[in-house]
Amino acid sequence: MFLGNRVGLCADEFAGENVEHNRKDGGRRSAVLQVLGAALTLLSVGFILCTFPLTAWMCAQVVQEYERAAIFRLGRVVPGRAKGPGLFWFIPWLDVIQKVDLRTVSFHLRPQEVLTADGVPLKVGAVVLYRVVEPSLWVTRVQDGHRATHTLAQTTLRAAVGTHTLTDVLSKRTSVSERMEEVLSAASGLWGVRVELKDLKLPVDLQRCMASEAEAARKARAKALSSSVRSDASVVVVVVPTELLP
Repeated sequence: MFLGNRVGLCADEFAGENVEHNRKDGGRRSAVLQVLGAALTLLSVGFILCTFPLTAWMCAQVVQEYERAAIFRLGRVVPGRAKGPGLFWFIPWLDVIQKVDLRTVSFHLRPQEVLTADGVPLKVGAVVLYRVVEPSLWVTRVQDGHRATHTLAQTTLRAAVGTHTLTDVLSKRTSVSERMEEVLSAASGLWGVRVELKDLKLPVDLQRCMASEAEAARKARAKALSSSVRSDASVVVVVVPTELLP
């Protein structure tokens, strides 16, 4: 029993030593690669300066007003903000440039079949807008940003409507939309996107039923008000003659 415990402790110590050794090894390797990258960058800049009139056309890039450029140097994102708009310089044999469009993109979510919290099937659609605010995150955190945003909006729509009853969806439509927008913004912010939910679309038949119900409620209130006015008028008609009597 003691021997088995001793062997287990030795194995744990050996595994811990291996992890620590690998961590130190990785740190040394990373430091060496950083030094080599800095040396290559300095040599490349010196070469460009020495041959500047000839290499100027190779090292210049233009980015439009609505674009930004994320630069990867030796496989790593260059620290700092993305380049642009306008003219900027780069090292063509060390850098890879990925341009990102910052214009707002909109798409329609087709009506989703959702089961509300009280078990009522409902088809709900939405209009979603998003805009890239962090180009570096957009190119490093997600492979296909548009598809990821579309899928996230679909799942968020189903989850948000599924946690509310039909009455809540109809009466608290704005609050449901705001809650969905908060969830979308929190999740999509990880890849540098700002998402807005502009409209929560309900089925046409349901909208007609809501309009009919609102119209019936307005008519009922109008009838109640009319009957109240008639009752007050009858009271006045009865009271006035009695007061005029000698």
